[in-house]
Parts: sequence; structure tokens; C-alpha cells
Amino acid sequence: MIVMRLLMLSFGWLALLPMAGMVGAHAQDCGPAAIHDAYREGEAAFGRKDFPAAAALFRPLAEQGLGPAQLRLGQILGADGAGDPVEAFRWIALAVDIDTPGAKDQLDRLAPRLAPAQREQAVAAQRAWQPTLGPCLSTDPRKRPDGAPGYNFEAVINRVLPPASPGATLDRRKLDWLAHTLEIVRTRHPRALIYFKALGGIGFFSGNANVTIRGSGDQRVLLVDQVLTDVVAEDNANELIKAAMTAIHDLLVPRASLAESSSYKNRVIHTLGTDEGRRFAAQARQAIDLVDTLPADLAALGHAVTDLRYVPLQYYSGGGAPSAFIGEFRRDPSTGKRFMAYPQGIETRGPQRMALNLVAGGVLMRRAEQTGGVPQNDRRAQCELSDYVVRTMFALNFTVDLPGEQRVRMRQGCGAIPADGSK
Repeated sequence: MIVMRLLMLSFGWLALLPMAGMVGAHAQDCGPAAIHDAYREGEAAFGRKDFPAAAALFRPLAEQGLGPAQLRLGQILGADGAGDPVEAFRWIALAVDIDTPGAKDQLDRLAPRLAPAQREQAVAAQRAWQPTLGPCLSTDPRKRPDGAPGYNFEAVINRVLPPASPGATLDRRKLDWLAHTLEIVRTRHPRALIYFKALGGIGFFSGNANVTIRGSGDQRVLLVDQVLTDVVAEDNANELIKAAMTAIHDLLVPRASLAESSSYKNRVIHTLGTDEGRRFAAQARQAIDLVDTLPADLAALGHAVTDLRYVPLQYYSGGGAPSAFIGEFRRDPSTGKRFMAYPQGIETRGPQRMALNLVAGGVLMRRAEQTGGVPQNDRRAQCELSDYVVRTMFALNFTVDLPGEQRVRMRQGCGAIPADGSK
């Protein structure tokens, strides 16, 4: 399975996006702005409590598969005894299926209101649901409007971005790969089509990430590393769908501010004022307790990072990276302070993995203090990090990731892992 890493950037390829005045009438009606504007008009009506108007705006988007609209429609239908809780559950559960921000908390609040028979009815309706595609999403892209042969990319993704490099071309192999991959999306995952239509386009590049989300303001584009175009596979389509959904969710449902902070054993835990955020905080405290049980040198490293932050975005690790690394060592640009950022879903990974990550963060913190940065391609630095990770795995009796760590070490030229984990 090819797993894709998503990097959120806000510069670069924006110059390649079409300006509104350059887009034809049909593209304007079916382009990203039409979806964004319809959703935001619904949000405005929802905010002023004009729920009939909000429902009328959200329903066409929800029926086509847009998770944030499904969440809002479910909230309206399930509001405090009004409406139909079974129908509300169905819509919110559909939003949960694709990790719509805030949907899981809403479903947890609604579920106790349903009797067992009602919940079974709602789950059955959720499983049977299929999107009802409007004219913008139901066009067959295998037929070009002018009758010429070739794939009509504009029917699915609005635009294939031109190469960024001067003189580079979009060769037939890349375009064939994209056409075949989009056909997997269209025929097997039609609810995702609205997300691809909400993008500014898809392009190709060469870089360190398999898929990159770029954009700022009201535009998001996906850039696919050209090495992926060697294989057409269901996994590629599935991960492209995840990238598109992540991009549009981040655009339409901006990340909540870090609304809650708490102190625990000389650490500050920043999280969200949601059930999901509080589960993260609880797990962080358990991980800190586990760090206290480690040998003194490992515990000291685990204590080094005192700022832990929950950042509700999905991240995808590159091939071969050990799954123990579930957080990211970052530097706050406004204060210069270094912290550990943890992604959505971290609360399902368990405190052992987070404790392991805290030790790794301590190694990176020490190196940053010594050198002023964390060299990404420094073999000695990476081997040192791996040594401490291996020791921590053994100390926590947590060896599930050792095979992956062994592969990473061998690629870096660090040598084999000793049988007892010593170094």
C-alpha cells in the first residue's frame, strides 16, 4: 500500500490557478467557488439561526457527499427534540465516515437520544446511502464536450495544472495515470467527487512528499509526485481521496484555536475544547506518567519537551517510517519555542507510542539546542535518534515497531539492532 504524506504549504503554485475572470460560465457554475460559496451561505444562515434556509443550502451539498454540509444538516434535523433524530444520526454518521471535523463529538452527543431500534434503523440507512450527484458531478469525463478523443479532466477536477519548471511538459504517461486514477474515484467512490470539484486542480512535481496540498486563501490544489504515476492502483486513488478531503475540510472548517490548556508535571498541554481534545489531554498525561518509569537518561529526554499541542490535521508518514513516530517536533515562528505537535487520531494510538515520541522529541530538542537546528540528512543525528528509540521500545516492552525501525536503521547505515536493545 502506498501511503502519502501531506504537507500544508501556502506559497508556490498559486500563480498557476485560474483567475475568476478567465473561467467560462460553465466552469464558474461548477468550479470550486460555487461549492465554497454555497456552503458558506449555509453557514451564515446557520449562524443567524435561520435553519430552514440553512437546511435548503446544505442539503444539495450533503446529498452529493460533502461532509461538513452533512454534519450541519444532521445538527439541524436533530436539534433538541425537533426534527427526526434517526435522519440526523444518519447524516452525522456519514460525516464521521470521512473524518469531518467536529462530527464525532456531535454523533456522541446525539447517540444517547436514540432507542436501540432507532439506532439500528439509522445505521442501516447510513450504509445504504449513495450520493445523488447534480449536473456538475454526473458528467461522464470519458466524453469530451467537443467530441474529440481524450479524457475530460475538467469534468472531475476543474484543471490539470501545468508544470512549474520552464520547458517541462505533461507527458501522456502522467495524464493516463491521472485519468485511470480519477476513474477509480468516479466509479467506486462517487461521494468523493464533490471534494475533487472543490479543488483548484491537480498537478505533478518532484519532491520529498508523495502528495502535497498547497494553497492559501480560497484555493487548494493537490500536487502528486511523478514517481507515483508508475502504477495505477486502488490504494493511490484512496489516498488521493484522503488528500482532497483533508484539503477541503481544512478550507471550509478552519482549525479551531487551542482553546484549552492544562499543566501536568511541569508540562503544558494545549488542546481543543472538545471530547476528542480532552481524550488527547488524558492520553498525554498517561504518556508523561510512563516516561517517569523509564531509566534516568531516557526519562530526562522525555522531560525535555514541556509544550505539547494537539493539531487536528491528518498527517501521512512516508514509506518505511516507524509508526511509533506519531508527533512532529516544531518551532513556533512567533516565539521561537519548540514544541511537539500531535495529529488527529493520536488519541487512538495509546500512551506507549506517545511516551516513545516524547523521548524522541527530547533527543531532537537537545540537538536543536546544540546546533541551532535539526539536520534532516545528518546520518549521525538520525542514528543517535534511532538508538534512543530502540532503547525506549525495550524499556517499555514495546517492540511491535522494531522491524520497521530495523529497516530505517539499515537504510541510514546505523547497523543492526542488538538483541537486548543496548547500544
